[in-house]
Amino acid sequence: MQLSYTRITAPISGRTGLRRVDVGNLVSTGDSNGLVTITQTQPIAAVFTISENQLVAVRNAYAAAQKAKTSLVVEAWDRSEQALLSKGKLTTLDNQIDTSTGTLKLKAEFDNADDSLFPNQFINARLHLETLGGATTIPIDAVQYGSKGTYVYVVEEGKAKMRRITLGALEGDRTAVTEGLKEGEQVVLEGIDRLWDGKDVKVNDGTAAANEPPKANEPPKTWNKGKGRK
Repeated sequence: MQLSYTRITAPISGRTGLRRVDVGNLVSTGDSNGLVTITQTQPIAAVFTISENQLVAVRNAYAAAQKAKTSLVVEAWDRSEQALLSKGKLTTLDNQIDTSTGTLKLKAEFDNADDSLFPNQFINARLHLETLGGATTIPIDAVQYGSKGTYVYVVEEGKAKMRRITLGALEGDRTAVTEGLKEGEQVVLEGIDRLWDGKDVKVNDGTAAANEPPKANEPPKTWNKGKGRK
């Protein structure tokens, strides 16, 4: 008897699913379902999309990384974007844009040594293109959009002043400001709908009273965390 025919060896290593046959079931060589499905998890690949208007920046960064013989870093975050699951590298870009969604598919690879990523798991992918040194950033909620462009309300001598700004890179809940704002200037984060240029404002000191709702006719308040900073 040829004993090698009595042992079934998987062609790859990975995570097995639920078995599709039990002891005593009949199997045949033409069975398309097989005995069990094996999914490779180390390494594991993830496919995500970017907007069409981000294509130029991504391609430039990808070309620069290839020229320097390095790879762009891709972070995999959970659905709530609170926990970092794994870090990997960008491997390739698709060759065409999906005209129905205006997006381009990208593929990243993760070592996944700790099995933190699971096959078909939903993740939020963050692609690191560049690092901005000494950038001034503000919360996204402080940014307003109008017919004259993008602006924020800053606090000058107890009054709200509308300031037009130019936005830069976006990271999480903060965005970089390339023009129109200096380090240390305070921007209004809440009560913006009751503001106009020159209106009196009251700066909140961040104590327990900060959580109390504003009283009637009380000027809108700013929050310390709304300061422009590096």
